[in-house]
Amino acid sequence: MIGSLFKLRGDYIATNKDGGRVGAIKDRFQVFNPITGLWVKFNAVTGKIMGSQKTKYRNVRVK
Repeated sequence: MIGSLFKLRGDYIATNKDGGRVGAIKDRFQVFNPITGLWVKFNAVTGKIMGSQKTKYRNVRVK
């Protein structure tokens, strides 16, 4: 598994390979906003909103 990940500045990052993701997306999480009915994705380090959509993001932690 490690061989299929790209190495960036000493850290391994998640990649898409053969139609699926290898590894989790780190430093991101998503929450459901019941008022808008959307899943909102956040950067866990900065706390900034990265985007929103009607369905859950794949391979992003749910809080």
